[in-house]
Amino acid sequence: MVKKLIPCLAFICVLGLASNLSAQNDANETENKQTTQQTKKEKGKQKRLKQIAKKISRDMTGVELSEDQQKKLSGLIEAKLESLAELNKKSEDIVKKENRKSVNQDMKKARAEGKSWPESSKFAWDNAGVSEEDQKTLQGLNKQRNEIIANIKKELVATLSDDQKKALAESSKKKGKRERKKGKKKEADGTTTSVSIKLPGMT
Repeated sequence: MVKKLIPCLAFICVLGLASNLSAQNDANETENKQTTQQTKKEKGKQKRLKQIAKKISRDMTGVELSEDQQKKLSGLIEAKLESLAELNKKSEDIVKKENRKSVNQDMKKARAEGKSWPESSKFAWDNAGVSEEDQKTLQGLNKQRNEIIANIKKELVATLSDDQKKALAESSKKKGKRERKKGKKKEADGTTTSVSIKLPGMT
């Protein structure tokens, strides 16, 4: 009787061990998926941070930010990432994935021809078949997005030293001259005049 029980017990042990290993593998697989998702999410977050910081930096040409100011900028952007992501999601629901590449290309083309941002946007949206109603919605979303970016710039400018503000003013003045010169050339060519953007908090 005992001899007959031994193989049965051994089989039960093996079955239990296999079950435990399977459960452990499932747990490891779930953990790996979660880790991968978190990594992708973090990479996406860092990418958005860099994109917005780059956009703001272009308007801050001539100003060398201190380490504390760079951290301040990162913090300001990070605090608004969720709001910006929501606005982007709403925009993406209107302009479908298959049309986004052509919209970006048409917008760049229109800007290169001297069209203003609103004109470029309309040109690209029309080509993508976006309705007038949806275009108004997109304009509203863009306005909200620009207001958030402008507020981030305003808070950053408030941290600048007098020398940094002076450097920023001089850089903006030079940029304005270049834009006006560029605009006159395009006017002579019969195209739309470019308009330089003034940073918030600047006099």
